[in-house]
Amino acid sequence: MIRSEKELSEYINECQKKIPETNLLLFRGQTNKYEKVRSGRARPNALIIPEIENGWNTIVNRISTNPSNNKKYNQAVLQHYGFPTFYLDLTSNPLTAAWFACNEFTPLKPTLWIGNTFRFHDETTYTQIEKGIGYVYIFEIPNFEKMIHENELFDITRESRFLRPQSQDAYLMLDQPPRLPNPNDFLKEILEIERESFRASKKIKELFPHPNTDKGYADLLDVPFVQLPSFYMKDKKEDEVDKEKDKTEIELDKYFG
Repeated sequence: MIRSEKELSEYINECQKKIPETNLLLFRGQTNKYEKVRSGRARPNALIIPEIENGWNTIVNRISTNPSNNKKYNQAVLQHYGFPTFYLDLTSNPLTAAWFACNEFTPLKPTLWIGNTFRFHDETTYTQIEKGIGYVYIFEIPNFEKMIHENELFDITRESRFLRPQSQDAYLMLDQPPRLPNPNDFLKEILEIERESFRASKKIKELFPHPNTDKGYADLLDVPFVQLPSFYMKDKKEDEVDKEKDKTEIELDKYFG
């Protein structure tokens, strides 16, 4: 049982000493323990519309400062702003993972973003959990440089336009079953965090920079709207189409809360 950041850091340092230099330790914090970890798109009932997904890829491609980015890289960036993709959120910083193990996602009321557009977007936050046990998943990635080269693992900490990945020391691993790799195959250990004693030094404003600072996030919010392609509406009555469009715009807006 881990009760402090000091204990966690000391334990991870010992783990680092025991692995080859070609291997990389990555971490994931969760408020609950699950049998398997899964990417957003690998979960049941994920809403994916290819035309809209391609549109967001194009937008990220124009915003990003990474000269070698491709569609998969863009997907990894979008994943870090809540868009469901076949990539699993990981971090190279165990203290960041521990913070996520001790704080739960909390939706708030929509707020008005005043940038190049006046639009409402769903605001979200995280609330500290002071009781019970949180979990830090430790993954050991062999030959990680090869996985990065093959677009199976992304280090997006060097993305200067999008600050959230940088602030969270973010890595993204491909998780597109039945295709390999399967992130669960790299799971080394699950640490238990005693939330009542554990005090995280990370702060929410540090991990989730405001769009006034995170210019990439601001650029995403400046996209005026998303419209559901009419192809998917051809068999619906006109009033049902309007309702479905409204619903879809709301659902997609929440990705950038």
